[in-house]
Amino acid sequence: MTNRAAIITLSICGIVLGLTLWVCAWEEKARRRAEAYCQDHQMVLVDTAGGERCAPLWALERTTR
Repeated sequence: MTNRAAIITLSICGIVLGLTLWVCAWEEKARRRAEAYCQDHQMVLVDTAGGERCAPLWALERTTR
């Protein structure tokens, strides 16, 4: 492998890693924002088959009994 090929390969890997980290940070920020919204409305964030959503506390208590 030539130096040029190695540089291109490392550059591509760096871009992919950077994008992956950016997406993870963006998802974490969105999750924190959703949790704060739920707490402001006295709800909890729950995972469902369709994704995460806010649910009232009484609904969560009913399913855990």
